[in-house]
Amino acid sequence: MKTRASTNVCPYCATEQDSASCLSGDSSPGPKSGDMLLCAACSRWIVRDTAAPGNARRPNAAEQRRLDSDPFAALVSEQWRKIKEGRS
Repeated sequence: MKTRASTNVCPYCATEQDSASCLSGDSSPGPKSGDMLLCAACSRWIVRDTAAPGNARRPNAAEQRRLDSDPFAALVSEQWRKIKEGRS
């Protein structure tokens, strides 16, 4: 897992995030537009979009359907919530 500098503001909770970690092994220098990111504060999936305020937006309907049907996305967000609650 690589951590990269990136500034995004979550469109759900307005938390500013200054880095992102890649779970897929991608070696690009940072998140690019269209990448899915998990907000470290509210545990919701957001989409990197440099044209959106805060460089991030909520997933559109197609992206949300893809997230909803992806067991890995559900596992990651659930485990992150458990870690934040101290019950991993």
